[in-house]
Amino acid sequence: LLLAICIGIVLRTPKDLKRVSTYYENEPMKLQTDELARMEKVIKSFPVLKTVETGFVIAGIILYILLEKNNLLKGVGLGLIIQGIMLYAFDHFAEARGKIYVKYLNSI
Repeated sequence: LLLAICIGIVLRTPKDLKRVSTYYENEPMKLQTDELARMEKVIKSFPVLKTVETGFVIAGIILYILLEKNNLLKGVGLGLIIQGIMLYAFDHFAEARGKIYVKYLNSI
């Protein structure tokens, strides 16, 4: 899951940079209309993502504690805990950067 997300972001970033640079240089009003609308939608998705990631951590803790005698499920639980925490941290910082970007877009 994390690998797919990261690959998607890496592949999409050059196109996004080119699009926003073009807006900035040639069509600054599109920063207010298109880019701001896109970013507001992105910002609204973070609470949903964080809820799912919290669910991963809770499910992992439950598996790890309740099924401690089953090493396979205990390992799955530990994996869910690690995955959930990592994704939550990445999204927390991405959301913070996104809010700064939205604030900048609103200021121009």
